[in-house]
Amino acid sequence: MTLSDAANHILLNSGLLQSRTLGEFVLQDSDQPLPAQNLFSSSDALPTIDLYCAGAAEQLAAACRDWGFFQIQNHGIPLELLNRLRAHSHSFFELPLEQKERAAACSANSFYGYGIAKGRTYSPNAWMEAFHMEWTPASQVRRHMERIGIPQPQFEGFCEAVEQYASQAEKLAVQLMELVALGLGLDATTFSRHFAGSSTSTVRMNYYPPCPQPSRTLGISPHSDFNIFTILLQDTVAGLQVLKDNDEWVTVKPNPNALVVNVGDTLHAWSNGRIKSVMHRALVNTTEPRLSVVYFFGPHPDTKIDPIPALVSSDCPLRYRSFVYKQFVEQILQNRGKKVFESPLNSLLL
Repeated sequence: MTLSDAANHILLNSGLLQSRTLGEFVLQDSDQPLPAQNLFSSSDALPTIDLYCAGAAEQLAAACRDWGFFQIQNHGIPLELLNRLRAHSHSFFELPLEQKERAAACSANSFYGYGIAKGRTYSPNAWMEAFHMEWTPASQVRRHMERIGIPQPQFEGFCEAVEQYASQAEKLAVQLMELVALGLGLDATTFSRHFAGSSTSTVRMNYYPPCPQPSRTLGISPHSDFNIFTILLQDTVAGLQVLKDNDEWVTVKPNPNALVVNVGDTLHAWSNGRIKSVMHRALVNTTEPRLSVVYFFGPHPDTKIDPIPALVSSDCPLRYRSFVYKQFVEQILQNRGKKVFESPLNSLLL
């Protein structure tokens, strides 16, 4: 399919086809074409939860158990900040490619910075560019941006938007942990007390340019996240799909006032599988780019994860071994780029 001039300009500025051909991104083993990115199911929609409604804890626990994904409203992060972050994120990816590449990783093994490879954590065929920045234990947002060379007002505006959002997203992640703990019948601090000293969190901006063959190309392949919670800010362009009950891909309809949250593998194992981490992927389209800003929240690297004894019973026997978070992450990163995603949870099964 031929792209419009505007869409083609966005694609060329992404660098996706700078050293690769379109054929390298196209799925070769797909029997059925991928669906359009804006087909929504009226009968099977992602749960949407008001964080301050009566019964929010129970609703969150149920969504984590049944879906592993949910949208939250009344989350406490101002809409003005979300819109400002979206605008600065779009402006970053609209910079000339050679300027964005100044923020590229300093070494081939680095996980952070700008680049096409940053989108290949789970597959070498991801149709996306990404900008990945450390937030805790030490923020590196400004260090990455200083290398780009944009006017000072634009630099400050970008950094302040990312820093303000990440700070508030971190507080939100702790609040979610405590509500989910209550919803599981546990003390509110069962999980969150392990984060009193420090956490490991990052912010990643994902940008999916228009694609000439969206029915055969994925923005990012099916995968689960390895952390505690992922908090996703979308723009108005759909594309996120969640695997429901291991047999149905459900497209998430963008809601500009809501944030999408999903459970990570670490929290799945920590809860002894009472709540679940599920596969998700991103579709692309021919007409317009899609943006998402992702906040990944995890524990301090040295945190030991022991399944909660109160969540082990005769009906739900112990399923996962204890592990240290940094060793779990190191194992996952060693497997980056495989054509078929393998759930890291398999390595933790007893």
